[in-house]
Amino acid sequence: MHIIVCIKAIPRQDSLQFDPVTHNIIRTSAELVLNQPDRHALEAAVRLREASSYVKCTSEDASLTADNHISVITMGPSQASAVLRQALALGCEEAYLLSDRAFAGADTLATARVLAAAIQKLGAYDLVICGSHSLDADTGQVPVQVAEILGVPQVTSVGGEGNHGPPSEASLARSGGIALTGVDHLRITRALDCGHQEVTASLPAVLAVTEQANQPRYPHALAIMRSARKTVTTWSCADLGLSLAEVGAAGSPTQVSRLFSSDAKRSTTVYSGTIAEQTASLLRDLKMRGAL
Repeated sequence: MHIIVCIKAIPRQDSLQFDPVTHNIIRTSAELVLNQPDRHALEAAVRLREASSYVKCTSEDASLTADNHISVITMGPSQASAVLRQALALGCEEAYLLSDRAFAGADTLATARVLAAAIQKLGAYDLVICGSHSLDADTGQVPVQVAEILGVPQVTSVGGEGNHGPPSEASLARSGGIALTGVDHLRITRALDCGHQEVTASLPAVLAVTEQANQPRYPHALAIMRSARKTVTTWSCADLGLSLAEVGAAGSPTQVSRLFSSDAKRSTTVYSGTIAEQTASLLRDLKMRGAL
């Protein structure tokens, strides 16, 4: 079973800076860390590989690839290779950095194009797992767009243990809300505001995993040392066969029109007079501050 995990390196919140002209996050000078929801995506991939390790695939009755391995990809500057090594330490076998100056200023659609091109370049795959959202932009759009570009089923809000029953040849061990049933279908638990929903999906598919799905493991010290010696392959825009018009700011149909930092200062204003006078004063102040 070939699982591909898409992860993202995001700036630490205390080092977050924005370009005043382009309104983009400055990633080259910021300390980058692994996006927290992507930790749960990695954990889901490792658990699913462990649960499916005894599935015997044959050319007659299986669509799954014969070997069980996990590839991890990320788009970002060269510093993003650090989060790829974290993924290698957690159990991934291959790591790919998608890095090119042409990728700068990409919105979610342009980002999804790059990720989808990398997935297609990797060849046969059974499952793509992403975190449900990134903590810097918080759009949650990329997993859905990747699935649409690839033309495969998608399941969002994956999380919760669900009720998949005990492990067996027909229904494998639970994997944080994801269970492999047979050789080419998944039974998935979705975490919704009103409760949980169980759905099935045929492979290949794209999953967006929430932080409710599992408890990520910590890598062993030996695995961390081994990850430092593993190769991280870098692919550019040309390597992925994409044109400059499809990526970065040029390939982004959406643009940030205004960007500002929230003011954490608080103040208390006491109004006096009649109710009508107090209301008029409050409305005047709110309009002056741009709240109305």
